[in-house]
Amino acid sequence: MTSLQHEHVVHLSSYMPFEQAAKMMQRMVGVQVSEATTRRQTQQAGTFALAVQTAQAQLPVPEHPPASKSPSVW
Repeated sequence: MTSLQHEHVVHLSSYMPFEQAAKMMQRMVGVQVSEATTRRQTQQAGTFALAVQTAQAQLPVPEHPPASKSPSVW
């Protein structure tokens, strides 16, 4: 499965049941994928997204926001 096809599977699976998403992939792009593969790929994407969000939430917050770079007034 190409990265674009993987993206399509995950996207479709976020809107409909895995079996229906697999059938839609066949109809839309002619790629046959099983319900199990659709489920596994979507769950893996969700796990990755959660890991990224968790890492981002643990980043230190700067004490002072960076200075604004607004143009000086004449």
